[in-house]
Amino acid sequence: MSSENELIARLDEILTIERKALLSGDLTSLESIVTEKEDLIGSLNTIELAKTAASDDVNAKLEHNQVLLEAAMQGIRNIAEKLAEIRRIRREFDTYTEQGEKNRLKGDVESSFEKRA
Repeated sequence: MSSENELIARLDEILTIERKALLSGDLTSLESIVTEKEDLIGSLNTIELAKTAASDDVNAKLEHNQVLLEAAMQGIRNIAEKLAEIRRIRREFDTYTEQGEKNRLKGDVESSFEKRA
């Protein structure tokens, strides 16, 4: 039972750390957090858990963090789409004539980046 309580307590700590990382946008630290979280959940899955208030709290945190993680992933997808649109606009830009016909302007903008030491 003590081992079970220790696992639940550590998972609770990890979930709190994960939540803070998600809310602050610290996505780089999530890799190690997720790895430890998965290990702890795997360990908990091998033992039969008694239904306790602590396990209910951990389940609630797991669900809340999952919502935050999905929101972060959606934000990343939105940014990727916006950047793709910006790149497309740099190559071509659609306008409309007075008659309502589509007019596509092609751009030959080649960006170059010079790096100096």
